[in-house]
Amino acid sequence: LGTLAYQDAYNPSVEKLRIYSPQNTENSLEFKSSHALSKTYKIYNAVGWNPDALLIYNHTDDATVLTIEPGKLGINRGANSLTRTLEVNGSAWISGALGIGTETSTSVLTVNSNISSSSATVIDIHQATNGANKQVAGIGVLIDNGGESTNAGGMFFQTASGGSLTERLRLTSGGSLELGYGGAARQQADSQAFTITTPATGGGQGIALKRLDSNSDQNLGEISWSNNTQDGLGSISVKTDGAVNTTQMNFEVAVGGSAIFPLKLEGGPNTVVINGTTADHSGTTGAS
Repeated sequence: LGTLAYQDAYNPSVEKLRIYSPQNTENSLEFKSSHALSKTYKIYNAVGWNPDALLIYNHTDDATVLTIEPGKLGINRGANSLTRTLEVNGSAWISGALGIGTETSTSVLTVNSNISSSSATVIDIHQATNGANKQVAGIGVLIDNGGESTNAGGMFFQTASGGSLTERLRLTSGGSLELGYGGAARQQADSQAFTITTPATGGGQGIALKRLDSNSDQNLGEISWSNNTQDGLGSISVKTDGAVNTTQMNFEVAVGGSAIFPLKLEGGPNTVVINGTTADHSGTTGAS
């Protein structure tokens, strides 16, 4: 039992390495350098508060740099026992591909859900709620395939309400987008590409188009239809009409590739323009 010190062969007054094996304390190796900016490091084996660990310790700054336990690794994690396979305190930089749940990376980040049927949340996003670590959102996958050759699947997005995650949006393997609003369960309606489902009570919401300025003669929003031959074969648009709070709605179709406006609803008052002919319907009811 005792201490063994190794000195610089060219400068015997400079100690380079010290091996401690004192009684009733931890065994360690201490590394020193004569450089003015160097740190003194120690390697501890089986410290009293973490007996199955190997620690690399910055003795100068009193900080554990690396903690190695059976099947576990900690970086800047401190000297206490580890609870996970890898624990990193601080930022990390990875050069190359990273695979989570897989040894085969197909991109910079590859995450394997490790499911072959049904669905699962793959990525959780947490927040501190009154000091407690809580789930606030989740991204998951769902399996649609009947085997490796089909390889079909979708994605879903969850947000938290009332303390638990609920699916709000789903992108299916066929490309349809399904949104559940206000607590309504999402679904596909009428085999359409995009469905917004609203609740039975307080429902009826839709799509809003808003322009962030105040103007008296500008387009506020538009929905258009096209095909592979030509864009803009039909549209419905709304613009301001002479005032910031007066609008005109235009219905546009195409004839032989040229756009025409067979119907306009103008702002004042109750004016309908059909094929360029204006009809004032103020004070009338019903169809004409």
